[in-house]
Amino acid sequence: MAVMIAEVCDALRSAGADDDKARRAAEAVADSRAESMQSRGELRTEMQSLDSGLKREMQSLSAALRSEMQAIRGELNVLKWMVGGLLAIAVASFIRTLFG
Repeated sequence: MAVMIAEVCDALRSAGADDDKARRAAEAVADSRAESMQSRGELRTEMQSLDSGLKREMQSLSAALRSEMQAIRGELNVLKWMVGGLLAIAVASFIRTLFG
């Protein structure tokens, strides 16, 4: 026998429903409520699983981004030295042309 909600059964009886119909309706409401609670629990579990998966993915992407940024910084330092060297050659050439 399914669990029934006594308040629902009493309300249906006071509204004029016969005892059998009121009992079956209250059992249906209780079953529906139990299914809803179970669905909520399953949904909560699934959302927690997705949340932890998303956090792991974000951490992985963050680490990859840090690695890429470090590589870009290294390349930028090389370019700075190259521009500095070219600028020194250009200044030396200009001074040689001007005074040479």
